[in-house]
Amino acid sequence: MENLHCDICGASMREGDYGEARWICSNDHCEKYDPNWPIKRLNQKLKPINDEIDEMSFFSSGSIEMYMVRWVGDGSFNVKFNDGKELECHVKDELVYPDLPEITAEIKSKLFHLIKLREKLSQEIKQGS
Repeated sequence: MENLHCDICGASMREGDYGEARWICSNDHCEKYDPNWPIKRLNQKLKPINDEIDEMSFFSSGSIEMYMVRWVGDGSFNVKFNDGKELECHVKDELVYPDLPEITAEIKSKLFHLIKLREKLSQEIKQGS
């Protein structure tokens, strides 16, 4: 095994155990001393995007739940209205299905923005891996 040095503090690095960072700094005052430093660093990068997703998930008369795994077209959503009504919908080719009067311009705008945020989140995760 080659002798690696931390890019932050210059201390020697040790190989992490299964489930930890691949390399862990030996300096207990360094960020990379924490065996979970890559996950914490990624979470810090994702926090602003997740905060914006949370903010965009509300509209004047309800909320939107964006499905992250179950995906139809460009995006799938559950729109919940304050009166208890719920609609499952998806976006494909810049159109919202089903095209119902309840899905207002405000909701459509938020759906499109949420899709862009999900793409941004996905890109950050790929770069962080």
